[in-house]
Amino acid sequence: MRVAPAWTLGILAGGESRRLGRDKATVPFAGTTLLQHVAGRLAPEGVPVIVATRPDGPGRDLGYPWVPDELPGEGPLSGATALLYACETPFLLLVPCDAPLLPPLIGDRLLDRAPGVDGVLAVAEGRTWPLPALLTVDLAPLFRSLLEGGARRADAWLEHAPAALIPFEDLCPGVSPERAFLNVNTPEDLVRAEAIFTEEGVRVDPESAP
Repeated sequence: MRVAPAWTLGILAGGESRRLGRDKATVPFAGTTLLQHVAGRLAPEGVPVIVATRPDGPGRDLGYPWVPDELPGEGPLSGATALLYACETPFLLLVPCDAPLLPPLIGDRLLDRAPGVDGVLAVAEGRTWPLPALLTVDLAPLFRSLLEGGARRADAWLEHAPAALIPFEDLCPGVSPERAFLNVNTPEDLVRAEAIFTEEGVRVDPESAP
C-alpha cells in the first residue's frame, strides 16, 4: 500500500469514438469496461485514479473521481489540462481509456526517468508516443496556455518544456510495442485487443511479482 503515491493515473475518456460507434470508456472488455480495465491494470494499490470526460460523457459513473474537459470536444489536450489541475500528487500518468494493453508497471518505470525533466515519453517504432506520458503537475499552466492558444494534441507541450524520451525497450524489455500501444479505435481493434489479452493469460511481468 502506497502511503504517499508519487503519481496519479489520469485517464482521458472524452472522445466521441466515431469509428467505434460508441463511447470507448463503457465498451465491455475482459469482464469489465475498457476504462475500468485500464484503471485496474495501470494503477497499483494506493495510486489515485481520476478521469477526464465530457460533462455528459462516459466515465462519470464508473466508480472514479472525474473532471470535465476544459474545452469539451477539443482534443486530448483539453482533458489533460483538466487532469493536471485536479491532480494532487507531484506527477500525473496520462493515458487514454482505449489502450488496454499498456504494461502494468509503465507508471513507475517512467517515474524512474523523471528527475530533471517535466515529462517522460516512450520512443518506439521510430516515433515518440504522446501517450502514456508522465507529467509534472507544474505543467498545468503551460497546458492551459497552449489549449487557449489553439493547441489540441497531447504532446503540444514538448516544444516548450524539458522532456526525457526513453526507448520503449529500455522501459519494458521483451514487451512488443506493437501490442503495448494498440488503441481500440474500431470493432476490429477491440477483437484484436481481446485476443491478445486472452493470449497473455496469467503471464505477468517478473518484476511485478512479490
